[in-house]
Amino acid sequence: MGTRKIITLAAFAAVSILAASCKVVRPASSYSRTDSTSVKLTPVDVAVKGGKVGISLNLDSLLAVYEQKRTLYLADSVTAAAQGRPIPTAPETDKQSFSDPQTKALLTYWIDKYGKLQLGCESKDQVVTMLTAEITRLTQEVSTQKELVKQMPTWAVMLFGSLGVLLLLSILFNILLFKK
Repeated sequence: MGTRKIITLAAFAAVSILAASCKVVRPASSYSRTDSTSVKLTPVDVAVKGGKVGISLNLDSLLAVYEQKRTLYLADSVTAAAQGRPIPTAPETDKQSFSDPQTKALLTYWIDKYGKLQLGCESKDQVVTMLTAEITRLTQEVSTQKELVKQMPTWAVMLFGSLGVLLLLSILFNILLFKK
């Protein structure tokens, strides 16, 4: 009976030691979040249409100024020719301009060297380039989880195997001895 108790206590001690030596991985989780923002500037063309300019003119005073300059030029030319000097150059035309502040249309008028009223209006379509921002946001989330795993080292498996064989042999030996 003494050997049985010793064998039983030895088996119980071996099983407890081996159970304590198992490696246990606890459940763990990790979480990471990555935010990124990118801004892309894109040029966009915006068309601006032309406009109109209107003005009222006093033709009588404009014609009177032109006639005054023309008469003075002709008198100077006759005097210069009579004295043998070179003929002076013709007076330059006074161009008057008015513009529309919103559309930048330009109205120009003048009297040419033949006494004709000339009018010009220029309004060009414009293209304005503007930058538009395109914002892209990217969020990346990564989470990992580890599950509970019990892992037994190889030396413990070999020891359990050999103890199991010894236990089986011990049981067979005891059964055979007690039957007789």
